[in-house]
Amino acid sequence: MTLWSLVAPLTTALAAGNGTKMMLGEHWRSTAGARGLQVLDFGAADYAASTQAGYSAAPAPGVPIDFSAHEGALWANGKKFYVKGINWYGSEGRTGAPTGLHKHSIDWYIDLLAENGFNALRLLFNHESALHDGPIETVDVRFSPQLFGMTYLEMFAEIADRAAQKGLLVMIACHRLNPTAWPGGGKWYATKTD
Repeated sequence: MTLWSLVAPLTTALAAGNGTKMMLGEHWRSTAGARGLQVLDFGAADYAASTQAGYSAAPAPGVPIDFSAHEGALWANGKKFYVKGINWYGSEGRTGAPTGLHKHSIDWYIDLLAENGFNALRLLFNHESALHDGPIETVDVRFSPQLFGMTYLEMFAEIADRAAQKGLLVMIACHRLNPTAWPGGGKWYATKTD
């Protein structure tokens, strides 16, 4: 499995904005971290009203999602869709899991998000670790022992599977070219990407 196989369907759906279908299920995975939770709440003013009308919950796992963009809004299966998500950082700065797994399990964070009306999760990665796909650092994952022995991409798949089980959409974003550099000398590119 490649990282692109996790990202491409959502990227295509959002870019097309015209009814591209994707499944929320085995290729969609995610989670959230303790110190690393940042709320990404797009359309906050309209969100409270939309949740009462039932607009923003992601469909159940396995249900096709028909995304479209029109009238200045994102739509899912014909209903206006508001993104209420978090940014879970930590895995972009090392070949390891997002922060917080030394305090709670993956499921604890996923449940917290689902119980509080979140419908989206953004996981960060670095290009070099994704290319090499080596074993993850396990020093900070004691509450999620299922991650021991996994590679970098397997870890993202595991987290995204658990998020999908609770109906959370996942966006995986390349945040750095390598774990130690905040983009190559301050530029958006670097001479070395492997």
